[in-house]
This record gives sequence, C-alpha cells and structure tokens, in this order.
Amino acid sequence: MIVFSIFCMISALIAFEGGIAVLRLNRRRSINIVYAVFAFNFVLCCILFNQYVTAPVKSISLIWNRILAFPGSLNAAFMLHFAILLVSKNEQLRQKWLLPFLYLPSFLIGLMWVLGRSIQDVYRTQWGWDNYSTPGNIWVNFSVILFIALCLASFLLVLYRFLRPFGERNKDQMRPIMFSLLMGTLGWFVSLTLFFSQNDLLHTLVSNLSFLIIVTPFTVGVRLAIARYHLMTLSPQRQAAELISGMNEPVFLVDMKGTVVFQNSFGGELAKKADLRDPYAICDLFICSETVQKELNAISAGKSRGDYMHVTTRDTEQMRTAYLLKLQGIKNETDEFIGALCILSEEKSLGDFQNRYGITPREIDVLFLSLSGFTNKEIARKLDISQRTVEHHHENIYNKLGIDNKIELYNIALKYRIISN
Repeated sequence: MIVFSIFCMISALIAFEGGIAVLRLNRRRSINIVYAVFAFNFVLCCILFNQYVTAPVKSISLIWNRILAFPGSLNAAFMLHFAILLVSKNEQLRQKWLLPFLYLPSFLIGLMWVLGRSIQDVYRTQWGWDNYSTPGNIWVNFSVILFIALCLASFLLVLYRFLRPFGERNKDQMRPIMFSLLMGTLGWFVSLTLFFSQNDLLHTLVSNLSFLIIVTPFTVGVRLAIARYHLMTLSPQRQAAELISGMNEPVFLVDMKGTVVFQNSFGGELAKKADLRDPYAICDLFICSETVQKELNAISAGKSRGDYMHVTTRDTEQMRTAYLLKLQGIKNETDEFIGALCILSEEKSLGDFQNRYGITPREIDVLFLSLSGFTNKEIARKLDISQRTVEHHHENIYNKLGIDNKIELYNIALKYRIISN
C-alpha cells in the first residue's frame, strides 16, 4: 500500500505546483483558470484515492470511494476542455453550448458511481482496497468508453495543433503535451488489457493505478511546456488588445523577429496601402527598414527597451507619409521579451519638404536609402532601377535643394525631421 501512497503524493505535488504556477502567470485567461481547476481537482483525487486504498476497514473505504466519484469522473473532461482552449487561436470556447455536452456525461458517471450503480462494492487485497462491479456492467463500460474517447480527443487536438502550429514557439509548446497525452492514452489501453487478466495482482495494480498512470504524465507535460516554452504566459495578442484599445493612431504589435501579430484598424489601413498581406514584417512597411530591424534586435538582446525614430511608409500610390515611430519592448510574466509595441505619430514635415522643394516620391526613396549608408549600387538593387537612374535622382535632389554634398543633405533632412539623428 505504501507504493500507492507514494505515487499519489508525488502526483498531487506535481499537480498542485503546476496549478499555483499557472495562477501566478495570469488569472484572467480562461485556459489558465481551466487548467488550475483541473490541477486542484486532480490533487483532490490523489488525496481521496490514497484515503480509499489505505482505509483500515471496508465501510470507511467505501465512503472514500463514493466521495472520490465526482472529482475522479471529471478529470478527462477537464483535459479535453483544456486541449480545446489550447489549440484555439483566440483562447476562448465560443460555443458555450458545448460545455454541458463536455461535462454532463462525466457528471452522470460520477452520479451512478455514488449511487453504487457502477462501482458496487470494494474488497480487500494485499495492495489495498479494490473496486468491484458485476461483469458487463453498463455504467462501467460507458465510463471506460467515455474516458478513452475524451483522452483520444485531447491527444488528437494537440497533435493537430502540433502539425499545424501558429508559429515555431507554439509547436515547441505542443510537443511535450502531445507526447505526455500519448503516453497516458497508451497507458490506459495497457490498463484495459490487464484489467481482464486472470492474475489478481495485475488486476489490482491496474485498477488502482489506472487514473494516475493516465493523468500524471499529462500534468508533467504541461508543467514542462510552462517552464521551458512559457506556455500560458501572456500572449502578444492579448497584451496588444489591452494596450491599443481606443488609440486613434496606427499601432502594431510585432514579435522579436519583426512579424506583425496584431494591429489596430489604422495600422491595417497603412498595410493595405503598402499592399502588404498577413503575415508580414513591420519593416516591410517602411522605406528604411534596416534601422527598425536593428532596434528590434537590440530590444531582443536586452540592450534596449525601445526608442524613437523617424520613418517614412511605403505606398503603392507613391504617396509618402512621415511618421515618428515609437518602439517599446513588451515582456511577459517570466521577464522575457515577447515583442514590441510600434506606435506611429504622423509628421507633417515630409509633405512640407516635398512641397517646398518639389521632391518626388522616388527621390524620397533614394534620399532615405542614401542617408542610411547605402551605396548607389545597393540603392539600385533595392529599388529595382539602374545605377545610372540612382545617380540621376541624386543630381536632381542636390539641384532642387541647392546643395553640393551629403553633409548639407543630412542637415536639411534633420531640419525637416525626415530622419532621426
């Protein structure tokens, strides 16, 4: 019996620590709450199960067995509910009518268990108390089929998201959970096979350890995904939704590679004008993208928390707009940078500059790239024009501005806040 007690306590400690860890991450998200409830329910199961197996007399063991009914019958339903939220991009179970169908069968099994319709009695073995039910009991068969169906559904959902992840990090998060669910499901099939064994020792061991063999690997897999891949921490989408609500400027949230993962309606309009389609990088929106990417790299490396810079957006209609770009790094609860918030404030200076000197949109492109340190050859390659055309644009810019060197060009660009210092 000491084997069961040790196994129960280890499983309970793992689940309890995981539930506390999840609540500390973010109490408001549905997936965190569902997993925490599942974890604490499993802790309760482990404690009740230990009391049931090690009870001194039959009457007390039967009481603990009946109390164990409801929390024990709900474990698989909680696992499937968690898996549904885990693979959902918006992390919400929108079909609320699914909840009764998800939990009602398990609740019914628990009720029949309490009433003695499924587990009708207990008997003593050298390994503690074991369940007894009449052969072919319909409620026992129903509970076995339902538990297998719920475990398989959970595994298949996580497998689907692993094969079609939202991103590389999401795939890493799914891997330990997928393997732990597979291990638990295979353990259940082994348990069923040995359940019908004529060997009393194997029958008793499997009967008593079955739910621990199935659920414990799952709690370990989720805990590993939290610790190593930051599962269930604040997602960029949620963080963005909270920060940019009501803002009337173009705002984007990007991951540390620069890919836009969230944008408000004003940001979407800019992307549409630049003929950009999801998924796209924030740097694709600007003429001088290298400067923006350099700052993102600095944020990712922990060398910066963000900065201001002047940028000019691309536009298929060749209409240029200057913006002051504010980059602000965003961390999650584990103190890891999960992305950056990009806020654009329109600068009227570029239009004034173009109107005063008659600078064309293509000459603005050349001006930006030139002041960013690119050679004529590199500018030609980026703009898909000839090097001679680039030189011609330079001559036109210098003539219109009445200057003859790059230092004067740089000073004028600073004056009109076309570039950052």
